[in-house]
Amino acid sequence: MNRRATTLGVMATTLAMLGAGVAQADTLKNDVGNDVGGSGNVRAVDVGTATTVNYRIQDTMGKGCDPADGSPATVTLVVPAGVTVTPAKLVFTSCDTTQPVTFSSTTAGRYSVTSTVQDLRGDYQTTPSNFFLDVTAPVVVTPPPPPPAPDADGDGVPDTSDNCPAAANTDQADADGDGLGDACDSNSYAPAVGVVALDASGLEGAGLETAGSFTDRDGDGSLTLTQVSGEGSVVDLGGGRFSWGHAARDDASGSVTVQATDGEHAPATQTFRWSAANVAPVVGAVTVGHLGSCTADLSATFTDAGLDDTHTAVVTWQDGVSTDLGAVAGSVSSRRTFTSAGTYTATVTVTDDDGGLSSASTASAFTTGGTPSAILQPINTTGTRSSFKSGSSIPVKITVKDCGGAPMAGLAPSVSLVKGDSVPDFAVNEALTTASATNGKLMTWDATAQQYVFVMSTKSNQLTGGALTEGTYTVSVSDPSFWGAAAKATFDVRR
Repeated sequence: MNRRATTLGVMATTLAMLGAGVAQADTLKNDVGNDVGGSGNVRAVDVGTATTVNYRIQDTMGKGCDPADGSPATVTLVVPAGVTVTPAKLVFTSCDTTQPVTFSSTTAGRYSVTSTVQDLRGDYQTTPSNFFLDVTAPVVVTPPPPPPAPDADGDGVPDTSDNCPAAANTDQADADGDGLGDACDSNSYAPAVGVVALDASGLEGAGLETAGSFTDRDGDGSLTLTQVSGEGSVVDLGGGRFSWGHAARDDASGSVTVQATDGEHAPATQTFRWSAANVAPVVGAVTVGHLGSCTADLSATFTDAGLDDTHTAVVTWQDGVSTDLGAVAGSVSSRRTFTSAGTYTATVTVTDDDGGLSSASTASAFTTGGTPSAILQPINTTGTRSSFKSGSSIPVKITVKDCGGAPMAGLAPSVSLVKGDSVPDFAVNEALTTASATNGKLMTWDATAQQYVFVMSTKSNQLTGGALTEGTYTVSVSDPSFWGAAAKATFDVRR
């Protein structure tokens, strides 16, 4: 066999071996085309949107599936420019297995989509998978213009957005921002301060006053005024006006806040201050009376405009002696017993708790008096009653001492006599005395004995104007300098 013959035999053998495993003409299909033909198949899609096409390989000859016969089939999708395909390649290792592919384009038009298949062990029909991708621009439909919105007031602002649909207000002004226009809002404006109330100052106990006002562009009559804080009383006078008054019971200060509301907006407020200064107490008349020859009773009243003030008092006498009375309320009383004779005035000073003070002095001085002794012998004031014989003289004697215990001269004590009954109780028990009777009714001063003496006659008694008849008598000695009971004694006169 020559070399040529040998070569041909080998080739024939090789071809025979290859031909024994090669499948015959499988078909590439998709869900756009059909089994017969393929031309004219169309898939429509809008510009900018995507469509999915499902691909598969079909064994159409019944001689075995080429992709599954040892070598996979690689499908390449062929698209013109302007078309996007994902994925661009598909790999099949079996028949009748579906794989999706997405197509899209941003440009309207008809685009031809074809494909190729590569497989080492088979060939394929691709025509059934070819199709046209029709990309259509969406139709823009312009709707007809809506009918004009209702505008009842004809101001050019539709009722749906008009803040006053029944009142023409092209400016849509809304001062308070409540959604209701000024043209139909009876309460568009917030209250405001009008006249600012001035600070008030004065004295405690006196009336403090001030006044102010608020305004409202909707009408001041819509305002309600209230006192938010502070002392005193605020009176709503109407029309946004108010007055304030306060009678401070003590020196003090503070502030008052008044507000005005209209029922919708934030209130307007104004605050003013007040102060009340202390007023010193006022001491009235100071009187002093005798509780005894040497004891003075002093009293006075006082007032204070500061009703809540507390007070202390001091009494100072002319001789410099002071008495601190401590706390007092409305009146002052003090008592002093003097230990020396004299004439004394006194001053009362009242001080309030804030340091205010006032003083007043006695209108008339206190003059110490004399303290008389009991009537002295020969008239008994103790024991058996003295009994004198008719026709004798009866000495009436007393001593008078001042507040220092010294005898007081210069007085003129007066003597009086009263008969009790006409039956003497005792026999004569006093010595007969014939001393000359004293002229008049006043006692005389005996400088030697340091006492006052009155010689009373029983024959022609200077007190009764006649002789003393039998009976019981009471003699009394008094003087303006004596304070308290007069000196008295009882005696009998017997024939």
